[in-house]
Amino acid sequence: MWFAFDDGKPIGFLAVTPDVNQVFAKLKDGKLNIINKLKLLYYKKRVITRSRLFVAGVHPEYQNAGIIGAVFVQLLDTLKAKKNQDELELGWIGDYNKKMQS
Repeated sequence: MWFAFDDGKPIGFLAVTPDVNQVFAKLKDGKLNIINKLKLLYYKKRVITRSRLFVAGVHPEYQNAGIIGAVFVQLLDTLKAKKNQDELELGWIGDYNKKMQS
């Protein structure tokens, strides 16, 4: 979770998770038995190279001020500093959200 604040008041956020589907693809039968749980622990630091931004929001008073863009740039800088992260997938944008689509 990444937050933006203005004088201690939260005004925006981004929620990002590692893409664990990259690990699940390595598990043979798709079940979380003891062997696959051990594989999950082993692979989670070695296989995951992609993160997924699945939700973002800005308080209506601060929209069109570039808040999400500033938080996004900080997020990218942090992900670039990690050796194993080389992709960031952006989540779905609703067809009702014309501002984000543009």
